[in-house]
Amino acid sequence: HLFAEFLQRRLERDQPERVTQLHATASRWFADHKLLREAVDHAMAAGEEQRAIELLELHGIDLLEHSQMSTLLALVSKLPPHIVALSPRLQLCVGWANMLLQRPTPARAALDAFESAVEQCSPSTSELRDMRIEADVLRATLECSADHTGGLDELVAKCLSRSESMPPWLVSVAANAASSSFDPQLDTS
Repeated sequence: HLFAEFLQRRLERDQPERVTQLHATASRWFADHKLLREAVDHAMAAGEEQRAIELLELHGIDLLEHSQMSTLLALVSKLPPHIVALSPRLQLCVGWANMLLQRPTPARAALDAFESAVEQCSPSTSELRDMRIEADVLRATLECSADHTGGLDELVAKCLSRSESMPPWLVSVAANAASSSFDPQLDTS
C-alpha cells in the first residue's frame, strides 16, 4: 500500500494531466471485469459522473440479485444527489434495495423520486412502460410487507400478463405479491 501511494503521488506530481485519463481507463477495465465498486470509484475520480450513473443503472439489479443491497446503496451515496435524482432506473434500484433491507420509508421515498425523475427525463415509451410496471410491483411488495393486501392484483396484473417479456425475478416477485391477496375462502373452483 505504501508503494502504491508513493507511485500515485509521484504520478500526480510528474504527470498530473494523465491522472484523469488513467482513472477513466481503470473504470472501463474494472467494468469489463465485473468489478462494479472499483469501476464506479474510478469513474468518479475521472470526473465521469454520468458514466458512474450508467454503470449503476446497468448493473444495480445484479447487486440486488446477489443480496448486495448495502453495496448498491453505498455506491449510490458516492454520486452527486442531483444526478441520482434524475435517474428513474437508479431510483427503482434504490427502492428495491431499501425494501429488501426492510426499510419501507426510504423505499417509498425512492418511488416518489422515481416519479419525479420520470417527469424530468424522457425515456423511450417501452422503457417507461417497463419501469412503471416494475414500480407497481415494488409498490405491491411494499403493501404486502405492511399487510395491506387490497389492490395488489391491479398493481401486479401488467407484469403477470407480460411475463414472457419481463425479467424473471420481477415476475416471481409479482406472483408472490398476487398470492398474498389470494383468499382461499373465496375460491369457488
